[in-house]
Amino acid sequence: MLKRSFGLLCAAVIMGVGTAAAQTGVPSFNGFYVGGQAGYSKINVEVSVAGVGSADDDMDGFGGGGFIGFGGTNGQLYGGIEAELGFDGAEWSQNRAGGSDDVEAQLTFGLGARIGYVIDDRYLIYGRFGWVRTNADYSFVGIGSGDEDFDGGRFGGGVEGKFGNIGVRGEYTYTIYEEKTVLGVKVDPDQHLFRVGVAHYF
Repeated sequence: MLKRSFGLLCAAVIMGVGTAAAQTGVPSFNGFYVGGQAGYSKINVEVSVAGVGSADDDMDGFGGGGFIGFGGTNGQLYGGIEAELGFDGAEWSQNRAGGSDDVEAQLTFGLGARIGYVIDDRYLIYGRFGWVRTNADYSFVGIGSGDEDFDGGRFGGGVEGKFGNIGVRGEYTYTIYEEKTVLGVKVDPDQHLFRVGVAHYF
């Protein structure tokens, strides 16, 4: 239900901005751009302890941030680079005797590339791949607290429509984070991320 609602919200945002934006000149995906984005993050975390066993659980939430990039076209082919910075928002909590255990994905930043195909000079279908780092804050009753950075490889794709100098996008990415040992527990996270964004091209 949550994914369906988010999908409908993405469609509404894209249609709304597309209708409201003034179309000035011929749209182009060439050059620098800056923008903002928001989305739904779902992180599956597998944990294991030697000699004890393993388990997994999901943490999710909504976050957002900004991005800056540069791209260009060669005929209908597109290539570009993009940097992003934001707040992830995925969280997990469990109440137990003495308080609650809490984990939250917070600051995230990354660098990646977009490669795609331009249709009718106004629509870009693209694939994305790159690197991302996400900081997670954790607190476990009677065990300890702190924060940890997780690096990962991110890949996925999306669609962007161009309306004058405004680009409106929707995309999905999957991130495979590195495995780490935190407080004696081996942690192996991966992430599904659904986002919508609006960019201004210069």
